[in-house]
Amino acid sequence: GAGDLSPEKLLNSDDVAVVVVEGVIPAGSPKEATFDVRVVAIPGSGTTSLEGGTRYTTDLRPGPLTTGSKQPFALAEARGPIFINPFIEPDANGRDSITRTSGRILEGGKTTKDIPIKVRLARTSPARAAAMQSAINSMFPREPGQRKETAHGRSGDVIELNVPPSWRDKAEEFVKLVQHTSLMTTAPEQTAYAVRRALLASPGQGEAAAWRWRAIGSKSIPVFQDLYSYPEDGPRRAAIEAGAYIKDPMVVPPLIEMATTGESSTRLQAIDLLSNLGLDPRIDLALRPLLDDADVDIRLAAFECLEKRKDPIVRTYVVDDKFDLQVVPSSEEMIYVSQSGRPKLVLF
Repeated sequence: GAGDLSPEKLLNSDDVAVVVVEGVIPAGSPKEATFDVRVVAIPGSGTTSLEGGTRYTTDLRPGPLTTGSKQPFALAEARGPIFINPFIEPDANGRDSITRTSGRILEGGKTTKDIPIKVRLARTSPARAAAMQSAINSMFPREPGQRKETAHGRSGDVIELNVPPSWRDKAEEFVKLVQHTSLMTTAPEQTAYAVRRALLASPGQGEAAAWRWRAIGSKSIPVFQDLYSYPEDGPRRAAIEAGAYIKDPMVVPPLIEMATTGESSTRLQAIDLLSNLGLDPRIDLALRPLLDDADVDIRLAAFECLEKRKDPIVRTYVVDDKFDLQVVPSSEEMIYVSQSGRPKLVLF
């Protein structure tokens, strides 16, 4: 702490550095949402290392750095211990290439107010704005603890969105679902069939189709379920992706096949989708052998999926209340250190 030091003596102390603190607040974050921040010593300040340092609480304001009364209102604050990347760059050639004048505070940023999202219509239309507001509120009704409706029409061309509490940690996904919400709320099956027809006519529109089916929900499952074995890649992957997020049990076998065979990018996507599904021993038994995979990205993805699914094969120990030490069995020895979210060290 600063003890009895005056502000002048504190700033002149060799143990104090003046730094720039930066962070990216996820879209639609509610009050007290956390995010990682980056801390960098000001060039020319004489600071040689931030290692072992702790950031005092500071306000975070949008836009470029300014002083005086023209500063924008603070949206968040940051504080906490600074994490320095301990690993030497591959081209270090034996020298110490660790950058000690910059680091991160994992989950060190916290929003101090709700940050709403605004949807602006291309043309002013009170009727269309009202229809959009009704459709969004039908899909995302007000939850306990939610002060306002999810969608609130401010005018004929602007709708303000408030992220519901259950979507607090998935704000970007919430925005995507809003973007693909149909105004035809009374005929979901009919809308789902229209999406299917459009997809089969234009197989390259798979991503949009998957999001639209997700926005419709479980009533769209019978419409696309037979596409899990469709011969063309675009419609098949769109159906599998939608089925995984809506948690259709029938999607598990094709997803396991995707996760264990084929190209690395396809396998990684399948492993990520499997992490969203509920309790199912088939998934855990299929993922465990991937901890021995020759591809390091596959090994890491399998670990993260099993961790998220709370598989007992991942053993977790809390060390001094500072970080998690996790151990997973693998024929490929490896150490993984997280640089975002909760600090953790994983031993393969």
